[in-house]
This record gives sequence, C-alpha cells and structure tokens, in this order.
Amino acid sequence: MTARGAAAWQRHDHRFGDVRERDRHETAFGELAVRATAGRHTWVAGGAWQADAYRGRDITRFDYTYQVPSLFAQDDITLSRAVAVSVSARYDQHSRYGAFVSPRVSALVRP
Repeated sequence: MTARGAAAWQRHDHRFGDVRERDRHETAFGELAVRATAGRHTWVAGGAWQADAYRGRDITRFDYTYQVPSLFAQDDITLSRAVAVSVSARYDQHSRYGAFVSPRVSALVRP
C-alpha cells in the first residue's frame, strides 16, 4: 500500500501600469493505492483526490474552486518473457466539468 500527497499555495502581486492585481492559487493532492501480484498479473488499484482554487483579491470574476475525486485500476499481464500487456482505466469526477473515463491498453515487446 502506498500513500502520497502534496499541497502548494502561491500568491501574486501583479502591476500592469497603474492597475494592481493580487491573487492566490491553491492546489492539494492525495492518493492511496494498493499493489499486488498473482501469478502472471501485477495489479494496482486506488483512489485520488485533487483540489484547485484561484482567488483574485482585486478582480473576483475569475475565481474558481474545483474538486476531483478519482478511482483507478491497472493490470499488467506477463504473457511471455518477451511480451507484457497492460490494461488500465481511470475515472475522474470533476466538480464542474463532470465525469471523465480514461481507458488504456498497451503492450511491451522485448526483442
């Protein structure tokens, strides 16, 4: 089992001639995953969460806050010493833009 996370905050004080624009950006991320092997399979499954926010102190019409919880799974299958296949999918539920599903299939061939 693995867990990881990160957070960042950033403030700006811009000047465009006589116009002052101050703002703040915030980002936070967390992930929890489980990995195991069973025969020819190595799989990973887990969940993640990300939050992004922008706050303009002087101009607020561009302010936003987004939350994105996610689920993901991957199965790596060793077919032979020369060939492995990976199948994965990720589901993201964006608080503003809705659901996204990202499937992927790939192969690794070693000559």
